[in-house]
Amino acid sequence: DFALWLFCRMDELMRSAKLQSLTLLCNHDALMFDMHPSEVQTITHMLHQAFSELGCLLRAQFLAASTLPLMAEFVYAANWAATKDADKVYLSTNEGIEL
Repeated sequence: DFALWLFCRMDELMRSAKLQSLTLLCNHDALMFDMHPSEVQTITHMLHQAFSELGCLLRAQFLAASTLPLMAEFVYAANWAATKDADKVYLSTNEGIEL
């Protein structure tokens, strides 16, 4: 399960950086974090890193993964209801990969 792998990797990255933010929930295809406002940029960078690592793992295991990227949407807001109108950041396992 890709979401569970990302959840565990993000937990590792956040713990190793000794962040105040926490990994909260992995539900089917969604991850939820309780992010300290001062750590949003750091966590965004970590998500990009984890997604890139997932892409490398998939390309090493499955050749088809190089042409079938996984896409993700990252949303940060003050609370769950506010995510509806929040700006979104899109991630892909093929970022930086020429096809």
